[in-house]
Amino acid sequence: MGRYTKREHAAGKFWLDKRPNSPAWCICWMDGRQLRRKSTGTDDLDAAIQELKAHYLAGDTPDVQDVTRVPIADIVQAYYLQHGQHLTSRKWLKYAIDHWVRFFGDLESVWAATRPARIERFIDELRRRELKPSSINNVLTAGKAALSRSWRRGELTRQVHVPSVKVTKMQPKGRPLSVEECAAVKGGPIPGRCGGVKPGQWRPQLER
Repeated sequence: MGRYTKREHAAGKFWLDKRPNSPAWCICWMDGRQLRRKSTGTDDLDAAIQELKAHYLAGDTPDVQDVTRVPIADIVQAYYLQHGQHLTSRKWLKYAIDHWVRFFGDLESVWAATRPARIERFIDELRRRELKPSSINNVLTAGKAALSRSWRRGELTRQVHVPSVKVTKMQPKGRPLSVEECAAVKGGPIPGRCGGVKPGQWRPQLER
């Protein structure tokens, strides 16, 4: 790529390009007067762009740290690429991250996306997609983990709050069994009435 050629896919000082003899995309940057390259290992442009964003976020630069400018999509996708894809729960995590990216898009900043009213709209969208409260919490937790990791790594100047939704526990159907009914089910004596067992001495027999 020539020195003054427009770089269509760029993030900060990094951009994508290909070597003449390779179909794989490379992340390029200038180190002084020397051109540096790092292969993304893929010839798929969309995948290469995500690798570029992850590489950009891994660098501790002032542009990255400003939560009012860095897109939340870059944070959650970098979290998956750098960490989540290596977990046993990667399929579910990818599903959760996709919800964040689908709703907030590629440009909405961390600060704008995590304002209470905006998060509430995100939660309403997840409900509209018929996710259960526990699943909504899992999606929110994925985003929270991505943001916390980025903050700990110095990629964000501050922590941001992501709430959770209340999960109502299901009440058991029917009523509790009485002592007599429990004894009848077990086929044993009723406490205080049979087999010489005195009140306070009966203990349920565990199956071996």
